[in-house]
Amino acid sequence: NVVNIPDIEVEVFKVDLRSLTNTYDLFSSVSGYSVNQLKDRYATPIGKYKIPVTSDPNVETRFNVDLSGLIPIDGTGIYFAVFDADVLNLDDWDDRATQWLIRSNVAVSTYHGLESTDVLLSRFNDMEPLSGAQLQVIAENNRLLFEGVADSEGRVQIPAALLGGRGGHAPRFLLVNDTTQGIALLEFDAKGAALSVGQSG
Repeated sequence: NVVNIPDIEVEVFKVDLRSLTNTYDLFSSVSGYSVNQLKDRYATPIGKYKIPVTSDPNVETRFNVDLSGLIPIDGTGIYFAVFDADVLNLDDWDDRATQWLIRSNVAVSTYHGLESTDVLLSRFNDMEPLSGAQLQVIAENNRLLFEGVADSEGRVQIPAALLGGRGGHAPRFLLVNDTTQGIALLEFDAKGAALSVGQSG
């Protein structure tokens, strides 16, 4: 929603998957400083354009922004869009409106037990099992905790012993990568012997 803003500048970036645990602003709003840091280290700009806003003075306007023109049709991966406007006069330390996106046809279900975590992978469009997809569990310190390939039923089993690390050794991300269907990213939060999984963005 905007008020008294004649146009909005939108810039879209793609995040380097190998830098996930170093991207501290992942799935959060970014400041001007953060945008510059991400561009220098972890993200590649892929497009920028201005959107004119037509509205009456002092009237709140709501509209949708179509980013499909800036993201290639086959451009699976993690992206974020940053929105700004000259009239806002934002300083470098101010947060910008930010939208994180994952383009993918990969669905993930997880089932946690005392001895293992089962991950079931399927395709969003028809819910058929996604066999052959690569799955990785990445620690806070960017160490690879587990790597596996989905079987014919789209199932990967992760031994619980590999997920019990603490501090920098604790799991942070579950990353699924399939050459045709794209990626999926889940953020892990390990607390003692229990493992909870959630995704935000």
